[in-house]
Parts: sequence; C-alpha cells; structure tokens
Amino acid sequence: MAIAVFDNDVLVYIFDTVYYSDKRKVRKVMEYLALRYFRIWIPRTVKREFLRLKKRKKIYYRYLKRYNNLIEECPITISTNEIYLLLTPEIHEGEADGILQTQKAPMHRSYSTHQFIFVSNDKKAINTARRMGIEVLRFTEIQNQLREGGIIV
Repeated sequence: MAIAVFDNDVLVYIFDTVYYSDKRKVRKVMEYLALRYFRIWIPRTVKREFLRLKKRKKIYYRYLKRYNNLIEECPITISTNEIYLLLTPEIHEGEADGILQTQKAPMHRSYSTHQFIFVSNDKKAINTARRMGIEVLRFTEIQNQLREGGIIV
C-alpha cells in the first residue's frame, strides 16, 4: 500500500471546502482515502501553514484524533537547511518539505517496502517532484474519483 504525503492545498480542500459545505462528506472522503492509502503524512511545515487560521485547529485535531490510524505527521525529520535549498519563488516551504519527505522516506529502513506519493495541485511543485524522480498525484485526480463515486459534487 502507498503512503501519501499531502500538500497544504489538499488539506484546505478537505478540511475547509468539504467540511463547510457538508460535514458528513468529510467522513466519506476520509473513508475513501483510507481505502486508497496505508497512511497519509502531513509534513510539519504544511501543518504549520494550514493551522495559521485559528478556526482550522479544532477541525484538524478532531479529525487527526478520529483518524489517527490514517493521518499522522511525517515521522522523518527534514532540516530547515534542506528545505531552504529547494525553495524558489514558486515552491513554498510546505511543498519543499513534502517533496523532501517523499524523497527521503524510501531510504529509511522502516518504510523501504512502501510506495510514496506526493499529492498536490501546485504545478511548480509537481514538476519539481517529477524532476526529482518522485511519484506524484494531482489532487484533482482524486477529486474526480470522488465525484465519480458520488462522494462529492
């Protein structure tokens, strides 16, 4: 099974857009993601970017607690210097952290048997990840599958 590393725009969609349109749909989205992925990792900088708005904290921690077997913070440590090496005007800290997490994870003995996928909608981050040989999935592809399954409109 694959481990997905989510970017900030994915969290915003799930915990803002879907949650505020229909709270019951979030559960269905999470169930779909649980069927598709072994784990979902949230890089520390992505979490920090996402939680800048105070209203998101309560929702985020509620779902983190409810789906603790699925969603977790990235267990691999990325130094700030490594993140800064990847930063450009187009690639922000969270995206750089997610790309580096996805790149480093297979080298770790505990995760060497898993497949890692960087999930984002940011074109520049996706192109950078592809150039680095990282498997990428545009979140719009997941959204389309959720629409086909009748989970979201």
